[in-house]
Amino acid sequence: MGDRGTIVWIMLLMYLSAGGGLSPEAGSVEDPGGGITTDDVEWPGPVSTTSPWTGDTEKSLETETAASCPADCDCFNSYETVDCSRRGLATLPPLHNATRRLYLEDNRLVSLDSGLREAAQLTLLIVERNSLERIDVEESFCGLTQIQELNLAANRIRSFHVAGGMRSTDTEVTRCRAPLLKELNLSLNLLTAVPKNLSEFAPNLEILNLSYNEISSATLDESYAFMMSLRYLDLSRNRIHYLASDDFDEVAGTGVPLEILSLVECGLVQIDEDALADLVNLTSLGMANNPLQQDTMTAALGRIGRRRPGNWSYDGQKPHVADVEEYNSRACPISDSQLIRLDISEVILSNLTVDAVGGFSRLVVLDASYCELKHVDPHLFDCLSELETLHLEGGRLERLDNLHALRRLRRLHLQENRLTTAVDLHGIDGLESIDLSRNRIESIPSHWLSGTRGLQVVNLSHNLITAIEPEAFHEVDL
Repeated sequence: MGDRGTIVWIMLLMYLSAGGGLSPEAGSVEDPGGGITTDDVEWPGPVSTTSPWTGDTEKSLETETAASCPADCDCFNSYETVDCSRRGLATLPPLHNATRRLYLEDNRLVSLDSGLREAAQLTLLIVERNSLERIDVEESFCGLTQIQELNLAANRIRSFHVAGGMRSTDTEVTRCRAPLLKELNLSLNLLTAVPKNLSEFAPNLEILNLSYNEISSATLDESYAFMMSLRYLDLSRNRIHYLASDDFDEVAGTGVPLEILSLVECGLVQIDEDALADLVNLTSLGMANNPLQQDTMTAALGRIGRRRPGNWSYDGQKPHVADVEEYNSRACPISDSQLIRLDISEVILSNLTVDAVGGFSRLVVLDASYCELKHVDPHLFDCLSELETLHLEGGRLERLDNLHALRRLRRLHLQENRLTTAVDLHGIDGLESIDLSRNRIESIPSHWLSGTRGLQVVNLSHNLITAIEPEAFHEVDL
C-alpha cells in the first residue's frame, strides 16, 4: 500500500473509533487493502487547529493586559513594576492596583490630580523631569499608605501643600498619611519656602532633599519636631542669605536625629551665632561656597555643640567653672558635637583657627580647599586627633606646621599653594596619599618619607625642585 493510502486508512480508523461512520454514498468498505482516498470519506466538519490550552486562555490574557497595563507603558512582574518614562504623557495612565513601582520621568505631566489612588500598593513613585506646578498631598497622595520613596525632582513645583490637623486619629484623615515614606526628593523645583506640616504627611521621613529651589528662609515649622527619624536635610543651592538663631529650633534638642545638613552655595552672608549651636547630632555639615565673612563663620562654627550662655546644659544645670576656664584657655574647646565631616571649601578665610574648628574632636574629614588660606593655627591639629582626610588645596599657604599631631591622617591635599619646602610628615605612619603639586618646593630633604610605609601616591609635579637629598624616599615602595 502506498504512503497516501496508509495515512487515509489510519485516519479512517481514528474516525470510526470516535463513533463516526461513512456516508451512505460511500458504500461499505470491502477491502481496505485496495486503497481509500479522501474522496471516499465524508468528514463531519472542518478540523479545528486551535489548541485547548491557547484559545480562550490567550484571549483572557490579552483582555487583562489591555485593561491593566497602559498602552504607552511597559509592565513587569504581574504589573508590580510599570515603566511609563519618556512616553510624552500629558495625563496619568490608568493604573493597576497591584502596581508597586511606577516610573513616570521625562513626560509632560502638569498635574497628578487623583490619578494615583487606584495604585494603593505603590512603594516607589518617580515623577522626575515633568511639568508639575503644584502638589496637594490630600488630592494626589491620599491612600498611598505603602509609599516609601517619592521623587518629584526637576519639575516646576511652587507649592507642596500639606493640610494641618492630619495628626488626628480620624480614619479618613490618616488615609492621607504616608507612615512608611522614608525619602522625599523635591530638588530642582521652584519652591520658595520649606514645606509646612510635613510630619502630618510623612511622620517617619528620613531623607528630605530641597536643593536647587528658590527657598529664601531655612525656618522649619513646628511639625518638624515630630519627625523623629529625620536624619538628612539638603537645603543647598537655594537663596538663603540669612540663617536666624531659631531656624532649626524645632529639630534641635527635641530628639530629632538630624545627622546631615547641607547649606552649600546658598548665598549665605549672615549667620546668627547660635543658629547651629544645638544641632549636636550633626555628623556632616556642608557650608561650602558661601560669601561669609571669617568672623561670622568662626562664630557660627564655634558654637556648634557648645553650651549656650544662660543655657549651658540640657538639664538646666549651670556650667562648671573648670569648663569655662578651659574654654578660655589654649586647650581645645569643649563641645558635644558629633561632627565627622565638615565642608567649608570656597569660603574666603585667611586663617583656620582653633576657635572655628577645634571643638570638632571627632572630625574625620575636613575640607577647607580653595579658601585662600594664608595660615593654619598649628595648635588646631592637636584638637583633631581623629582626622583622616585633610583638604587645604587652592590656598596661599607658605608653610604648614605640626602635621605630625594628625596621627591617623591618610589623605593630605596641599596642591595649588605657595609652599617652598616639603611639609614634615614624620610620625604620620598611616599616610596613603599626599598631593603637593603646583607649589614652589625647591628641594626634598633626606628621609622625607621615612616611616610612611603605607604610602601609595605622592604627587610633586609642577614645582621648582632642583635637588633631592639622599634617601629622601627611603623605606617607601611607591
